[in-house]
Amino acid sequence: MKRVLVDTSVIIDFLRRKNKEDSIFYQLFSKEENKPVIALVTISELWAGKGMELRGTAAKVNRLIGNIEVLVPDLAVAKMTGKILRQVDYTIAFQDAQIAAFAKREKLSVLTLNQKDFRKVKGLKLL
Repeated sequence: MKRVLVDTSVIIDFLRRKNKEDSIFYQLFSKEENKPVIALVTISELWAGKGMELRGTAAKVNRLIGNIEVLVPDLAVAKMTGKILRQVDYTIAFQDAQIAAFAKREKLSVLTLNQKDFRKVKGLKLL
């Protein structure tokens, strides 16, 4: 099974769509050969969204992330996140730098709708 690191933008797109089958998240992970993985910072980004105040949203998000492997940062990821921020001259968000750090460490491709920012990180494979 191929593990794929999912950026917050992809999860938000999936949650907002009425027809979930049209989302890139559904299309990639409805196949058993792919397994979604998220960074802990993705959960923070999701909970920061104003939509979390809407009735039922937290329960939907909890159901979705409850079945996804969550990567928790350690000292090595923290250092790599800082290094990535320096390398891209601080032109991407801290959250994206941390997701990129996980992708590099775990040797995972990143599924994102934010290709513009993630392309700035050298050696990162994007889907």
